[in-house]
Amino acid sequence: MKQREVANVVKIEKGLRAVRKAYGRKGYLEAGVRAAQDFDDGARNVAYRFRVAEGPQYHMGDLTINGLSEADANNLRGRWRLLHGDAFDEGYPDEFVKKVMPEFVKDSVHEGRPLPPLKVGAKFTPDRDKHTVDVTLDFKPDAPATTSPQSNP
Repeated sequence: MKQREVANVVKIEKGLRAVRKAYGRKGYLEAGVRAAQDFDDGARNVAYRFRVAEGPQYHMGDLTINGLSEADANNLRGRWRLLHGDAFDEGYPDEFVKKVMPEFVKDSVHEGRPLPPLKVGAKFTPDRDKHTVDVTLDFKPDAPATTSPQSNP
């Protein structure tokens, strides 16, 4: 928001979410933002001050891949760019699934070993003592949508 703009709670909340997301992308999973307002009723103004408490920085722990052959799991591990010990990027697992998985599937077809349709779930588990995050990618067969038979009168 700009100075002299009408206070907008929706914009403020959106900005706070963006700040938390930015800190999460740098490994600060516990970052918190505190807002303080100074109201000037006479001037009909409010001034906001925000304080960020970063908390500890988390680092990449172990990557576990379930539901694929060992060769395919190793292939995906080679494509994973967040190395053990790197600052953990909270958005990377979903980004990996969205961007790298289509390439992986396309490459498997070009190599003559097409994969069946798969659903992939990415979850991460922070270890609050070690300040690491373990990531698990679970692959499961993607069942085709079923259609109910149509009856003709």
